[in-house]
Amino acid sequence: MNIVRWIRWVFRRKSMLNWINQTFHRNFSQEDIDAARDFTLLWNVLEGVVFHTSFSIASAEQRFQQRQFNEQPFLPFYNYFKNRYIDGNGLPNQRFAALHFRQADRQAFVQQTLINPASQTGEKILALTIIVYRLRNNLFHGIKDIPSLDQQRANFENANGFLMVLLSYFV
Repeated sequence: MNIVRWIRWVFRRKSMLNWINQTFHRNFSQEDIDAARDFTLLWNVLEGVVFHTSFSIASAEQRFQQRQFNEQPFLPFYNYFKNRYIDGNGLPNQRFAALHFRQADRQAFVQQTLINPASQTGEKILALTIIVYRLRNNLFHGIKDIPSLDQQRANFENANGFLMVLLSYFV
């Protein structure tokens, strides 16, 4: 049986949730899977509609400078990620390091923006976009592995909320 027929056979007999739980010996909820699935769809919309299939941090910065954003709907997501990645002393924590910033990902900018609540709205939105981009890369490139997907649910839910608010300015 070739791989395509095998995959079709599996999905006819099992839901994605059942297949993942059985394959990885986990007990994920449908909400855990939905958060990751919705994240992939929302990122696809963002990259396709806003960035014409070619996302980069530089293009995000340029596009965001062309918009006037109301800070208020973005604040819950800014506060969530700030609380997640900055410790009580105003320093980045181990979770921040686990985002696996690459050289061009502007790690120092994101850190400074999260530490400084007086950052401009556009800076906060760009920093959040970079964080979400790191979540995307870590998920799509296997750094966030399937067995620990349930531990990322809050991240994905907040990233999804952020992406929906951001997309509302472009669609």
